[in-house]
Amino acid sequence: MKTYSFEHENETYTVSLDWLATRNMYVNEANNHIHTDQIWLTKDKRVCDYKNGYKEFKETGGTLKKKAYLDKVAFSEFSADWDTVIEFAKTNMRDQYNFQNEWVTTEDHLRLGMLAQSGHATAAYHIGCQFMKQNDDMAVSFLVNAHNYGHVGGLYRLSGYLAKKNNFDAAIACLVIAADYGNDIAIMSVSHWETMSYLIKASSEGINITNVLSDLATTSRYSTVRYLQLFEMLITNNKGSLNKLNDIISSPQNHPKKNDLSEAYSKRGSLVKAFFNDLKREITDNKGNLLKMSVMEYIDAYKKIASKDEFYLFSFKDFMELDSYFNP
Repeated sequence: MKTYSFEHENETYTVSLDWLATRNMYVNEANNHIHTDQIWLTKDKRVCDYKNGYKEFKETGGTLKKKAYLDKVAFSEFSADWDTVIEFAKTNMRDQYNFQNEWVTTEDHLRLGMLAQSGHATAAYHIGCQFMKQNDDMAVSFLVNAHNYGHVGGLYRLSGYLAKKNNFDAAIACLVIAADYGNDIAIMSVSHWETMSYLIKASSEGINITNVLSDLATTSRYSTVRYLQLFEMLITNNKGSLNKLNDIISSPQNHPKKNDLSEAYSKRGSLVKAFFNDLKREITDNKGNLLKMSVMEYIDAYKKIASKDEFYLFSFKDFMELDSYFNP
């Protein structure tokens, strides 16, 4: 599994670079998603521990296939086959989560915490959001877990929190990764002026964002980090700006597997391409050459294009309002 690490307050957090499991799910299905490997089956063993046990079994000469091995272990410990054990565990977790909506008592909090530690993506997200409201950095750990379990909102919500903490490196990383691996709103947020202003504010405070952007660019050939690299190149009069712009227009978003391609993916790609085509017309002459523009003129060009209703670019505030509807 590919990963990316960022730091916050001297702690290192590692996030998955896999496509988010819930990205194409309906809300009810997504709210019940559980990352199977993290499920606690006993007090001291998760699903992943049993799977690792199979690796040790094979290394010591075992001949059973994986499913047969897991079935054998499951019958030995739980008197049922492996699939039945997993489905029972998931059903129990979903019943516990759906039974309660307010989570107000100490017992509620403990149960929610156990669900979050056992791979329940929305439980981890719920706790992370509550810590964020309290300005508590425990939010970072839970929202990272929510993302790693497959929740589409985990890193996007975390990006706004980290930006408010002036941790622009991590904020941009979380936003870009969310956008690249399944959060549609995040894609439309990367080009929002609020995000571009992070780069300017970081620069004014002597924070070098260039290395972070370069690192993120290595995670995916078609990463949305290119939008931010382009902005940085333009305001520093980098001669490669036009090539970067054309590269984005040619292939505006990260490529999922072919069986994950959808109409929504195509429409979003067309929208992003239209945004950058409009920007190109604004900053080039009739021969396609970059105009000589000041930093403020580039900023005004971005704001002009971004203000068009057809692009419906999201700010973090917009997302919070939308998210509160689904996660009151």
